[in-house]
Amino acid sequence: MRLFNLLALLVIPALTLIGLTSAHSKSQLTSTVSLKESFVNNKTATVDEAGRATTLSPSINYQATGAKNSLSIDYSLDAIYYDGLSQQDRVDHSLQLQSAFDHITNRWVSSITSSIKQANVDSDDTQSVNPIFQSDNSQELITFGIGSDLKGALTSQIDYQSGINLDYVDFENSEDSHSVGVNLGLSSDTQNKFSWGTSFTSNNTALSDTDSQIDTLLVNFNYRFNRQYALFLSADKSKTDNDFLNDVNTNFGLVWTPDRNTSLKLGIGKRGNSTSYILASSLKTRQVTYQVDYDETITTSRALLINDASKQQSPTALNQTLSIAPVLVKKGTIGMTVNGKKTNVTFSYSQQTTMQDNNNIGREIRESLSLNASRSLSDTSSAQLTLSRQETKTVQQNAVDDVSLSYNKQLSKSMDASGVLRSTEQKSNDVANQSRQEEISFKLHISF
Repeated sequence: MRLFNLLALLVIPALTLIGLTSAHSKSQLTSTVSLKESFVNNKTATVDEAGRATTLSPSINYQATGAKNSLSIDYSLDAIYYDGLSQQDRVDHSLQLQSAFDHITNRWVSSITSSIKQANVDSDDTQSVNPIFQSDNSQELITFGIGSDLKGALTSQIDYQSGINLDYVDFENSEDSHSVGVNLGLSSDTQNKFSWGTSFTSNNTALSDTDSQIDTLLVNFNYRFNRQYALFLSADKSKTDNDFLNDVNTNFGLVWTPDRNTSLKLGIGKRGNSTSYILASSLKTRQVTYQVDYDETITTSRALLINDASKQQSPTALNQTLSIAPVLVKKGTIGMTVNGKKTNVTFSYSQQTTMQDNNNIGREIRESLSLNASRSLSDTSSAQLTLSRQETKTVQQNAVDDVSLSYNKQLSKSMDASGVLRSTEQKSNDVANQSRQEEISFKLHISF
């Protein structure tokens, strides 16, 4: 049954999209295969072992672009075979699908997205980040979404925007869930000194025999003094089955844009009896980009999980449950990117607090810190250093440190090789969740 669902949700829409996109479009099909040999030391609460893992990874990438549509499909399979390790041989699938169709240019666009990846099921369990190892907490996650947005001019001074989206998400050993959302918005001409906007969003999510509804109304007003300075006032109210989340949230603040490379939006206000904030800032210099953001959103853990899966930036998702209970999410991020002639460095830090009430019952705190540095050693070789730390504080407290150093060499136009030194360690107040892995691996990658 799961295989049938996989075919129905992913393969059939993909074939349909290929047919629609192929006419009058430019397309490219690339296939690759890689062979990776890893020598590993693995230590957990129950085992202390050394062995090797062989990973065979064929993949296919299809890109097509037409006058009104585009399609991107990236599929890969990881077949992992173990020798001297307690892990069982397994096959993991990974897919990223994105498609867009312009029914009316710059007015009406529809999209289809889908993904398959490994994700953690329970935040109070092992945080698997090394794809060689799979804990009992790791399961295959399938997501599928369809959206359509229409915008235009209602009058000479007022624009409208509307949209509808549907999604489906399924863990391999869990109940599937789906949601339907709509959004409507009106806004005045932002070039005027005084401008305004209002929007309404409604989302209904169903999981097994329960459902959850979140309705949100947002109103904002802006007054621009000149090109550099503007004031804003915003207010939003949500309606959920959780009274804690139904307070009106108001913010008043300043927007500063001295030039095209610098922007700052800062606001402070009240959400019920609590203080709320808005922060969005960016600064770009010739070689460095700085960014600091903070926002508060009423959503569900399920929606956060889908968002993580769609990014496909890490082997596992940070947000790990399909809970449809409405929650208040407070998230702050700090980022910096340095681009040099031969060296690029990216730093990012984020903290996310999820709340269901003022008594901190069910509160979750997630922190993520990462540093990535890459350097070009020659026209055909490069080195990369990656440091990351993930912390989760729920009923348990877990922290994962991941460090890797890699060397990459382009052997020919279609062949490259790499070597990696990697150390991954999880610390936890539950001894059963503590683990450490050291790895030396070599990989050969060939494209056709």
